[in-house]
Amino acid sequence: MVSHTSVSETPFLSWLSTYSSPWTRQYCAYVLKKATTITLRRNSIPVSYISWWASSLRRWMLSDMVGLRKCVVPAYPTHSPPAPHGPGHEATGLGGVRIRFLAALMLPPRRLGWIGLGAMGWPMAQQLLFKNPAATFYIYDVDRTLLVEFAQSAPDRVKIAANATEVATKADWVFTIVPEGRHVRQVYLAEGTGILAAENLAGKMFIDCSTIDIETSLDVGAAVITAGADFIDAPVSGGTAGAAKGAITFMVGIAADDARLPILATVLSMVGSSMNAMGGKGLGLAAKLSNNYLSGCIAIATAEAMSMGMKLGIDPKILSATFDKGTGANWVNRSMNPVPGVCPEAATSNGYVGGFKVELMEKDMRLATQAARQVGAKLVLGEAAVSAYAQTASDPDFRGKDSRVVYQWLNKA
Repeated sequence: MVSHTSVSETPFLSWLSTYSSPWTRQYCAYVLKKATTITLRRNSIPVSYISWWASSLRRWMLSDMVGLRKCVVPAYPTHSPPAPHGPGHEATGLGGVRIRFLAALMLPPRRLGWIGLGAMGWPMAQQLLFKNPAATFYIYDVDRTLLVEFAQSAPDRVKIAANATEVATKADWVFTIVPEGRHVRQVYLAEGTGILAAENLAGKMFIDCSTIDIETSLDVGAAVITAGADFIDAPVSGGTAGAAKGAITFMVGIAADDARLPILATVLSMVGSSMNAMGGKGLGLAAKLSNNYLSGCIAIATAEAMSMGMKLGIDPKILSATFDKGTGANWVNRSMNPVPGVCPEAATSNGYVGGFKVELMEKDMRLATQAARQVGAKLVLGEAAVSAYAQTASDPDFRGKDSRVVYQWLNKA
């Protein structure tokens, strides 16, 4: 749990500005100037600096802890605005500056754990590993080949664990990202090998980025909290390409005024480009399932519209460009158009290799429609979309390929 501290802006920046970097001095002078005026809200400070800020502080704080302590004051004001939602957004007002400083002061843990090195887990773990050069990394996956290969990235810092229990024992913060709810239960609850088999979990943080059913997440989270640790659902969106670039979005199951948000912003900004506090436990997954339902339906609609337009005689690239300028504009059409050749760098133009597998899309669509039924949300497109992805995934010609291969299924003779 993060303590409720903040920083007195002027002495903190004055202290920090004594360091040698001209960029640091220039930035501190800028903030000092703005912090003394009532127009700060119009001159808000981008939170995209947060990773740079935190990494810089890691070096400086260790050499001058006395100077830093003089700048720390108790309890930032209750009238401060909600903490920033991550890099790319902005925290406005003097309170927002205080929250940014608090986030900067939250040094990332030195002992990190990662369980699950699949298509998303691998690039996400790589981001955290290389943006945290001082940390020791404990990893586990059911595929030992992946473990050995990943460890070669930084053999002096990456330690292969025998099971999830060992990761939880040795790391202070642990990320988990596995395919399904049953895998999450296995990772956390398995007798003798799961996370909860570890001793003394008090004060540790577990962040689950898996896309699973909300009920499983709440059950597992409750068990972790009972053991004295912390658990947060934080599924991601942005795909494998986004994960490799550190450009994914975290949908986090906490409130916007949660005291843990500053340290989460610091750590998650090393893996992704933005985070959104969704409001409470399980709501990160609620957002993720809603997002993937929308994305899955859009992909089918884009595939159908492209197929229709092409059969009516329109060149696919011209058709896609036209969609992008009209009310049919969407990310799938622009970045992952299902027709091969329209987006040359996309998986759809590379034999549908890579990307988000159609089996996983089917799984997510089923989870989304189940969640909708549980709360009485009417879905007109849901069952048809689930059926389309299920039939595509069951076809040997398309199994294991990117989910936009649904276009090929639609047009299969």
